[in-house]
Amino acid sequence: MFDFLNELLSKSPQAPEKDGAEHLACLQSILTKKYALLLAYISYGDQLRAFGRDGVYEHFQEHIKEERDTIYQLNKKITALGGDAVVSVDPVPSVPLNQPRAVFEALLAMEQASVALWSELFRNTEDDVALNAMAQNGALADQQHADDMRRYLRSEC
Repeated sequence: MFDFLNELLSKSPQAPEKDGAEHLACLQSILTKKYALLLAYISYGDQLRAFGRDGVYEHFQEHIKEERDTIYQLNKKITALGGDAVVSVDPVPSVPLNQPRAVFEALLAMEQASVALWSELFRNTEDDVALNAMAQNGALADQQHADDMRRYLRSEC
């Protein structure tokens, strides 16, 4: 009745998928970006010197929680696929913390880079419903964060 389920269930969990190494590499790249985003939201939120800093700080706390949750899920998935969730963290861009525009632009660029990696994973996982859904959900969350930065940038004119 559900041929796709029979096909999925017939795969041995021990057998590596044809693109397993590629998927792991992409997940590890995303994890690298996510750690950098987490650190950026913490650093920028704590140090931003601007009139509306308290509201921005509170909003960044929401992003920090979402980043932590995503990082945990990525670590679990990478480990479940037989990989190691040990990555080098990308450096957090150094920006003038008394210039909110620079902070929002840096975060926007980082979020867009993350969306691009999630999109790559999505395109490469048509045969893996769960991993494909993870890619879609990750891209959606990061796009929402990017949209938040765009809204901040519009208000900083």
